[in-house]
Amino acid sequence: METTSSLGADERRGPGSVEVQVAAAALQRSEVFHVVKELLGFVLYMHHQIPSVLQSLETEFAGLKEEMSEMTAPLAELKPSDQRKYNIRKREVRCRVKKQEKLMKGISTVLSAFQQALDKVSTIEGVALILGGSLAVRALISCGAGSLSYTGPTKLFLLVRCPCTLNLPLDFAPKREFRYSKKVVPQQMSIKCNTAYYQKNNKHVASIVDPSCCTSESSPSDVIWFQCKHTIRGLPCKASVEG
Repeated sequence: METTSSLGADERRGPGSVEVQVAAAALQRSEVFHVVKELLGFVLYMHHQIPSVLQSLETEFAGLKEEMSEMTAPLAELKPSDQRKYNIRKREVRCRVKKQEKLMKGISTVLSAFQQALDKVSTIEGVALILGGSLAVRALISCGAGSLSYTGPTKLFLLVRCPCTLNLPLDFAPKREFRYSKKVVPQQMSIKCNTAYYQKNNKHVASIVDPSCCTSESSPSDVIWFQCKHTIRGLPCKASVEG
């Protein structure tokens, strides 16, 4: 992570690298999507951009929307005390849905764009999650200020690394000059598959692997980062500090 969390290829490795070995020749598209979604939720939660883990947040939001839709149905006559309780709960549910709706839409839009990229591109060599809407905020987070000291809402960006000759969906724009700042120590997860080459022509497989364990027809200069045009903005959350 540059402030980021990166999965797959990168220009350098540091003490923050985590390597995962998988027995498969390459990761299936559904597996790649699942890993990236889990990492995205982890980054948001650990930096207090969402109040709970992503799976719980999705379940809660779906339940609130269902409850709100049920509250629009006409009810039989209620006692005044019950009516007041009902109206209070209705306002509470509406307020919570409104508060979370933009966040959940942002997460859904980014993940949908990434899914389209997986469907269209046969080889993705890396994925990066960049947290922080400005260089000052990114520097703070990269120095460890994100989890406790900095609790304000910020933006999360998603980038994918692949050959520049490939045509990604319009949701992605090329970022040829994208480089990690020297002040940033990215946290990396490298997934190594049990193969010595990319399966470029297999439309059902997407490879996210360390380039040191495979060969490719593309030279390093042909591989660039593409940034998703959609972003996720977190919610104001209180950091829980252990006493």
